[in-house]
Amino acid sequence: MFLAWDERSQGGALTSATKKQGAELIAELVRLRNFLAGHVDNFDVMARCGAAVLHQNCNELSPSTCEALVDSVLEIVSQVAKAELN
Repeated sequence: MFLAWDERSQGGALTSATKKQGAELIAELVRLRNFLAGHVDNFDVMARCGAAVLHQNCNELSPSTCEALVDSVLEIVSQVAKAELN
């Protein structure tokens, strides 16, 4: 995700390698979300804690940027999960 953000912020399009890696990571998150469905009250709330972890490890990113990145990923995960149900 950080690589994609970096590629976009430099004004370029995402490379096919970055798109592929992103798709694989989103698929893993969808699988995790589905696995935790009966065990965790709210996957999104738990996942949003990742914004703080991201900021701790990438302190050049602001807390609001970290939250926006996590929110974007969660939106994509939600869209993929909904598409799987249809």
